[in-house]
Amino acid sequence: MIFFKDILQFPGKYRGRLNYQNPKSFHHVNVILAEVDQNPDYLSVGAITFTNPQRQYATKIHFFFEKNLTNITNFSRVQIICSCPSFKFEFVGSLLKTDSVIERVYFEYANLLHKKNAKQIPSGCKHIVALANHIKSRLNVKNFGLRQNIQLIYSFEYLYSQIAIQNYNPRDPYQINNRQKVLEKLRKQQYLKSKL
Repeated sequence: MIFFKDILQFPGKYRGRLNYQNPKSFHHVNVILAEVDQNPDYLSVGAITFTNPQRQYATKIHFFFEKNLTNITNFSRVQIICSCPSFKFEFVGSLLKTDSVIERVYFEYANLLHKKNAKQIPSGCKHIVALANHIKSRLNVKNFGLRQNIQLIYSFEYLYSQIAIQNYNPRDPYQINNRQKVLEKLRKQQYLKSKL
């Protein structure tokens, strides 16, 4: 898994996204916390992130704690997910290799079709980086200052359902009814190729 410090900023290859003047920079991303869920194994923080109010995305970070540690540090292991296209097409390939993706089954198939991140640098999209910095700035605030809002939670669940592929489109290779069968078929094909 990657560490929290790995998603606090972009690697050198994506330097252009660090520029304050660049409207595509993570500095322009608005973050609204939607859920904070404490489990015995991890802490989950979910948020609605957007630069344009018409394009909102569900972004989530899971923090995994080592034994006897319950605080978030730069070396806390994390798993991440975002419903934005940049995450799906650019970053998920390298994150799958490090077991750092939350909805792994869906993204395994998506990664076979699109590989834009040729150097396979493990990182997150601008929404993940913005959420990580938001969390870092609020580490000392109880529950990260989240105010429970039922409408906000519903909005977050709706955006998060985009990842779970509830609207089926037969022309979209990501949206296949039985993903397990597709993955099994792909694994068999890869196994047969390795035997040749």
